[in-house]
Amino acid sequence: MPASSSTLIRSDASAPDEASAFGIASTLLPIRLVLLWGEALAGAVFLRRTSSPLHGPETLGDRLNEPETAFLPIAVGSGVEVVRLGAVAYVEHRAELPEIDRLRELGASAEPVAIELMTGETLEGELLALARPERSRLSDILNRGETFVPLAAPGRTLYVNRDAMARVRGRG
Repeated sequence: MPASSSTLIRSDASAPDEASAFGIASTLLPIRLVLLWGEALAGAVFLRRTSSPLHGPETLGDRLNEPETAFLPIAVGSGVEVVRLGAVAYVEHRAELPEIDRLRELGASAEPVAIELMTGETLEGELLALARPERSRLSDILNRGETFVPLAAPGRTLYVNRDAMARVRGRG
């Protein structure tokens, strides 16, 4: 699958998708999604070309943390699977996404961490968060409202579900 391809989602027999009936202009972003029990699913997530008039294209973080989204449609092969976000341990894209650069430009704190997941895996990278200096401790960042928190690692971007974290250790 290409790094990023644009598509207008339409309802047809070759690519069934409930969102296609609405003709939503989307971009497919390749991802690897790992479930709480360790099963991995390779596919692509549908990101809206415009999330709002002021914010531009929807980001992976926007999509995963959207309050109304409980189930996420994922393009897998020639079809679409719908995955419950509460069952997702983390989502990985095999490159640094522009939204990570944007967070850094806005002055996000970058806390080097090792995250031990309930899957048994350990993820390492920089946990990024926009926070006031007095609220930028690791515990403050993890206790914020977002379900999926961004983790920047060399050559990849991960969004980790806080509910899948067993322990987080600072590496700094």
